Amino acid sequence: MPNHQQQILSLIEDSQDFTYLHNHFNRFNPFKVLQVDNYEIRHSNVLAWLMDPQQNHDLGSYFMKKLIAKVFVNPANYEDEDKLANYDVLQLSRHSYHDLVVYKELGTANRKRIDLLAVSDLHQVAVLIENKFWSNESEGQLEEYIKFVRTAYDGYKIIPVFLTLQDEEPTHEDYLMLGYSDVLDILNNMTDANKEYMHPDVHSFISYYIDILEDQLVQNNELNEKGMAHYKNHKEAVDFLAGVGKGRMIESDF
Repeated sequence: MPNHQQQILSLIEDSQDFTYLHNHFNRFNPFKVLQVDNYEIRHSNVLAWLMDPQQNHDLGSYFMKKLIAKVFVNPANYEDEDKLANYDVLQLSRHSYHDLVVYKELGTANRKRIDLLAVSDLHQVAVLIENKFWSNESEGQLEEYIKFVRTAYDGYKIIPVFLTLQDEEPTHEDYLMLGYSDVLDILNNMTDANKEYMHPDVHSFISYYIDILEDQLVQNNELNEKGMAHYKNHKEAVDFLAGVGKGRMIESDF
């Protein structure tokens, strides 16, 4: 029996760590099955659903209130006192937002599209969210979006938010920073606190989405260490398996 075949049998049959790694990376997730986990607009769709108190998650404005609170406690925003000087933080965080209307891909006069805009006529608040999920800011877009919203909702308190995966800073000084790590915190707390009140299907859907964000954000040292140890100890076998998975053989470095 060739040496690489012996290594493969040993790797598959005798290693609990390999089984653990295999199960982790091959676990079922509908977002991955549909291959939409890295599409920015799909994340905007999930966020819009969570933000809208009229949607069928039956969580009301819970997510939106927590999102606004996260914006105002983000250290990157309150380091500059002038950035929050025009906001009554406590009042904005306490509003009910039960009348909130959420718009997706809202077109501007120049045919650009605002990712998310949530408007409460009752409280005269408009939350503008520019969503960047593995994408870059386009020149002038932040200025155009905030100008459009300020004109359309004159007299409203505008909260412009720059939502990113890696805590990038916006080029426009009026935008407040928010990270997907903040969204992940909200969702984890929300599912824990409301599990017994949530419909099982809703809880499962949000849990799958949490799983997607954790894959992007959480550095799992245990998995990395196990994976590197396995590759070091079974390099030829792992390379062979990778080649089989791609429908071809990979030449050994040995």
